[in-house]
Amino acid sequence: MRNLTVFLGLMFVVCLVAAPAFATDATSFADPSFFGSANTTSNEWDAFAGQVFNAPDVSADASHAGSTVSVSGPGFVSGSSNFYAFGGTYAADADIVAPSVASAGTHVVVQTSGTIGYGGVSAVEIFDDGGALLSDSPFNETELFSGTVSSSFGPVSQVETMWEFWLDGYTGSFEVTWLNGQHSSFNGLRVDSLATSSTPAAAAVPEPSSIAMIGIALVGFCAVRRRRSA
Repeated sequence: MRNLTVFLGLMFVVCLVAAPAFATDATSFADPSFFGSANTTSNEWDAFAGQVFNAPDVSADASHAGSTVSVSGPGFVSGSSNFYAFGGTYAADADIVAPSVASAGTHVVVQTSGTIGYGGVSAVEIFDDGGALLSDSPFNETELFSGTVSSSFGPVSQVETMWEFWLDGYTGSFEVTWLNGQHSSFNGLRVDSLATSSTPAAAAVPEPSSIAMIGIALVGFCAVRRRRSA
């Protein structure tokens, strides 16, 4: 009887360690500057009903309907409607229906939310509707939130990130794919796009050397102004 009690206790501990921690929904997603303009799309998810063809449950684009999200093995849908995997890194993808505009490119804004297991969301890539790679290099990556949130198993670390891409010369439907770390729970996605002929500028922070050069230039400019005033 004692051996059985010890065995059941060990099994309980193992289950607690291995069990997924399902976090609260994403809280920091925001409208991009082009939201609501002509030739835009916007779709958001924070719950997934199955492994494939999940329609947007938070907000869906009425003008360009049909965007869906799917997860690949070993990923599966948890009891809390998040994507999860015990067995290793797993991939997910979003098929986005977007307008096709002549002589334009597409500005894509991807916002992701997930808990950190053995690595969070990574390797975000965009493909055309035929499977050809359009971009694997976001021109801007911004951390929207990084901290502790509540879950079904207590506090867990969650990260929410915005990725921006410029698809030069390409408009129309596209596919966003990304990787999730083992034991990380993917719980939120928003994808916005704008078909435009204007190349978006990266919201990059100047390097320290650049900041120094700007400071020197400002000092010189002020000195010249003072001399002229004198």
